Amino acid sequence: MHSSPGNWSRTLESLVKGSVSEIPSDEVFMQTLQGAQVAARGQGELPDRLRMLLYLVNGRRRMDEYRDLLPRYRNLDDAFDMLLKKGFIARMAEPAGH
Repeated sequence: MHSSPGNWSRTLESLVKGSVSEIPSDEVFMQTLQGAQVAARGQGELPDRLRMLLYLVNGRRRMDEYRDLLPRYRNLDDAFDMLLKKGFIARMAEPAGH
């Protein structure tokens, strides 16, 4: 089942309703099996900018590293929250280095 980009913007609005609280700087995310499959397939499932972000999630970078790596990415915390709610990424049990 493929979604059009217009459907994703409506889905994002319905998932995120209002602003998301800032994700802690030491939070680490990993791709889920579903997320890895979507990232590998490429087109259709996610808008390009979300797919690019999903592709960068590797289970090693902390949230502050993504903020440094992508300083011009608007609504980064909202994008991570949406990927999390859709089941494409998951929080790591322990922050990196602990």
